[in-house]
Amino acid sequence: MRRRIMAALVLTSVLGWSAGALAATATDFTIRVVVTATNTGTEPSRHVLLRLPLPSGTAYHASIAETLDVQPSSWEVDASGHRFGLFEGNLEPGQSLTFTYTKRSSGPVVEQAGAREETMLWRYLQAAPRLQVHHPVVTGLAQQFSAYPEALARARAIFVRVRETIVFDLDAPYRNSTAVDALTSGRGVCEDFALAYVALARASGIPSRVVYGYYFRHRRMVGEKHAWAESFIGGVWVRVDPSRAGWDGFDAGRYVVTGYDNPPLTGWYEGGKLAVSMTITALRVRQWRRPVGQ
Repeated sequence: MRRRIMAALVLTSVLGWSAGALAATATDFTIRVVVTATNTGTEPSRHVLLRLPLPSGTAYHASIAETLDVQPSSWEVDASGHRFGLFEGNLEPGQSLTFTYTKRSSGPVVEQAGAREETMLWRYLQAAPRLQVHHPVVTGLAQQFSAYPEALARARAIFVRVRETIVFDLDAPYRNSTAVDALTSGRGVCEDFALAYVALARASGIPSRVVYGYYFRHRRMVGEKHAWAESFIGGVWVRVDPSRAGWDGFDAGRYVVTGYDNPPLTGWYEGGKLAVSMTITALRVRQWRRPVGQ
């Protein structure tokens, strides 16, 4: 019997607050992904196929180097532009396969990115399984923001409402769930804040998307898994972090973007019993501060 594997990353960053304008911070960083598959069963695992999601490229960071210690059998890019390395093989009982992906980048190279897909902005207004744009809870709240004709003021009002509505709680029963769950329960983690903001923004006519990546606290060398949001306003993507920073407190150099979705590690195998683990670490290599605008 062919069995399926799925391992998704759970985002539970620690809440902080950094209101006020900050000097820009530039960072050289390394993203390291380590995947280990072990056959813990008593029979061989045949036709093992692992589909590893790789961090996406973004306009904010310049890629310096990218390595994989085990070359994949093939590469795949899906309709959304996500890259995947496909690894195939067989594992005897007790045998393991480990591979490590490393990418070094530097950024931000720009403080604000324009849309490379401006003709596709309509998709950032649509509903999605976790962004219930047409749900009565979302549309009911969105009606309150019609009093703000300008998109930037409307986005800021949504930002404030999300912060007032949701309390950061690592033990929230519906954490990492959906926008409606976050808004109705009033509790969640970083991803829940981002989902709620994006759903309300889309329902209010502002193209928006959830962003996944890492955040570097002051003097810490290891980044925390994190999620925030972007809204397309005035020809650029405006970045906001409802769970962590004040409206004017987004210090771009402390954020590392890995993608605009959170695709899981998936795979299939026949026979045996496969245990798969995936860890992702963001390491700060170098960081410096510079005046805003440079």
